[in-house]
Amino acid sequence: STRIVMALTTDVTDAVSESANIQEIGDYLRKQMRDLLWAKFKKVPINENTHLGISSFLNTFLANEPVVAGFKEITAKQDSVEPRLFKITGKLKPVFTHEYMDVDFTFVATI
Repeated sequence: STRIVMALTTDVTDAVSESANIQEIGDYLRKQMRDLLWAKFKKVPINENTHLGISSFLNTFLANEPVVAGFKEITAKQDSVEPRLFKITGKLKPVFTHEYMDVDFTFVATI
């Protein structure tokens, strides 16, 4: 049997006929989250509760994002060496699949 890993359809003749794949959805969501975090937290002072604000903001965004069917364990952890760096982790379930995918990216805030 043939297993399609990177696309949801066997018709990959062009971008119009090919379904979005998990990698593209993950890349899109990471970019969206970074851009939104930058817009929201730019020039906001970093304090001991900033990681909670980031997590809360992302939970609200993901709850309203049409390509996300589910999400869990979204966390933001501040780097101990570089205080502007936040490690974002969690699990997302795109609407096009039945499995959760790991999400992992960094966000650099300004001081």
